[in-house]
Amino acid sequence: MTTPAAVTVRCGFCDAAPGTPCTPGGQHFDRYLRAWREGLISRSTVSDVCAVLGTVSAGTLVPDAPAPAASRRA
Repeated sequence: MTTPAAVTVRCGFCDAAPGTPCTPGGQHFDRYLRAWREGLISRSTVSDVCAVLGTVSAGTLVPDAPAPAASRRA
């Protein structure tokens, strides 16, 4: 489910550099917020992540695995 543009910004939660994963399994939600503030991803993308994960914080891990088909937009 990780959005490539989110990885282009530094993670403010774990300080992972741009282009470097936060963990082998995904990225912290903080990267999505930073990418949105910098205009790299849309509000809709951030909303979609929240819809799939539920309650989130900056440290919530967004898995790299694809989102379930039912939650993807056509």
